[in-house]
Formats: sequence, structure tokens, C-alpha cells
Amino acid sequence: MATILSDLLNAIRIGRSDWAIIELGAPGGLQFKRDDRAYVHFVLDGSVMLDGAGMQSPVALGTGSYAIVLNGQTHAVRDTQTAAATEARYFQDDHALDTPPVLRFGGAGKITRILTGTLEVARAGGNPITRGLPNILLGKRDDAAPNGPDGFHLDPRGIERGAMGPGGMAFLGIVGDMLLVQAVRSAVVSLSPSGKSAADIFGAPQINTALRLIDMKPEKNWSVSSLAGEVGMSRSVFAAVFRQSVGEPPMQYVTSVRITRSGQLLKSSTLSVAKIAQKVGYGSVSSFARAFKKQYGATPGAYRRSARGTVHRMRPAAVQFDPFLS
Repeated sequence: MATILSDLLNAIRIGRSDWAIIELGAPGGLQFKRDDRAYVHFVLDGSVMLDGAGMQSPVALGTGSYAIVLNGQTHAVRDTQTAAATEARYFQDDHALDTPPVLRFGGAGKITRILTGTLEVARAGGNPITRGLPNILLGKRDDAAPNGPDGFHLDPRGIERGAMGPGGMAFLGIVGDMLLVQAVRSAVVSLSPSGKSAADIFGAPQINTALRLIDMKPEKNWSVSSLAGEVGMSRSVFAAVFRQSVGEPPMQYVTSVRITRSGQLLKSSTLSVAKIAQKVGYGSVSSFARAFKKQYGATPGAYRRSARGTVHRMRPAAVQFDPFLS
């Protein structure tokens, strides 16, 4: 089990991440809309309730505890279960900052501080790390065992100090990487007593290899035969096992990865639509546009305009962003 899990964790890392420190005054709450990225909430000081994202009941998170919403589903973070939640529009756009901003929301009461980020974890919902695990990964400090994955915790004050100053966003990218690895390890340990091995949880090793190849090089001229050859399986057996493990045929998965990657590029780069189509493996803009609209319900150009317009509509209650003057 350890070998399979370590291989997966070594191969899959966070791509682009975006972070902010939230000061949530009581009474207060924030709602996070569905996204193709994962969300992470790490409580720096205080306590919050996490609800939504398909959970049957809210989960309490105290100082030093965190939650990762792997599938990016709509959810809310509140200081009390009944607090109203304001839409967190800030995280609907990408930001090119060196240090995380401090965003103030909620009422005038006691302040809870939360480190919140969005993480690009390859293809949310499709890669072997996100497939087979719960939608919500929790790292609860109060439940920690002295040994094993749950025995390791990051110091909230140390994280906040490290995030301030030049390179703070790069530092938080590494923190997000560590939180993801620890959360996945803890989830696997919790699933193991049920009789599931890592292979049961994440699927056949050959399929995981194929998924990594597709995620790393979506622009390559993949076919079912070429993927089967890469992992040493016959075409028919590979196609059947892939569909059983992933839930969709190989080439449908390839298309999903390409379109998801193109969506990220449309939001975060200034590349032309034609160049993005080429980078994700499409020979013509028209075929790319058809596939994109089928997945996102909008043309690439309309999607880019909508994504870039979001940040201008964001109006947090207050923004503090100059750690060098504090």
C-alpha cells in the first residue's frame, strides 16, 4: 500500500494556488461557489463551522485544523451554525500577488482568522488522488494520534508569519502541498480498517500511470492503443479496465483534461484562443470551441471575459495588504 500511495503522491502536486487570510467578525459567514479547483480552509485562530459540499451535517474546525474540499463544490464557512453567509467573490478569479491579502468580512464581534486558498490539483474529480476519496478531507488537530499521518501538524502562527513578506504566495503553495499530502494519507489510513487497500481506493496501477501520462501531456496525440501500449496492456483490456476504474472511456477523459486545462489557461494567461487550443492538443479552433462549449456551456471567449470580469465585482468589507508597513 505504501509504495502505491507514495508513487501517487510524488506524481501529483498542486499547480497554481491562490491564497488570502480571512478575518471573519462575529456574526459572519462566507459562501464559496463551485469551482474546478479544490478549496482549503486552515483555521489560524478561533473556530468555524463548515457546511455544504454534500455533507450531511456541519463540521467544526478549531485552531490548527483544516478542511480540503477536493471537488470544489459549493460550501460555506461560518463562525456559528446560524450565521448568514456572504458570497466570497474574491476566490472566483486568479490573482498575481506576492503576499496574501487580508480580507475582512462579517460583523463587529470576535474575529476568527482563516487561511483560505484555491488549489489546482491536476483535474479535480478525475485524477487518482481525488477519485475514491471523500469529497471533504479533514485535518482535525483535536483528533490527532501521536504517531502516523495524524500526528503531524503545522503551527498556525508559524504559517501566518511565513506568509507575510516577499515570496509569501510561494511559501503558501508549499504549505498547501503539505496539507494535501497529509490529508490524503490520513484519509487512506481511515479507509484501511474497512478492508480497502490503496489499490482498491485509487484503482489499478496501470490505470494510474495512464492518468498521470494524460495529465502531464494532454496535448499529445493520444489514442486508446497508444495509452494501452504505454502501460503494457492490450487495447481491449485497457479500455474496459479504464472505464471501470475512472467511470468514463479513455478518450472522453482525455477530452475532459484538455478542456479543463484550457479553462485554466483562459483565466490565467494572455494566450490567444488559437494558441491555447494548440497547447491542449487541438488542431483547429473550431473543434476546440465545440468541445469547450460542450463542457462549460460557453465559448472560450465568453468564458474568458466572464472569468476576468469577476474580480471587478468583488467588494470585501475591508482589505489590508501591506505587511511591510505593519
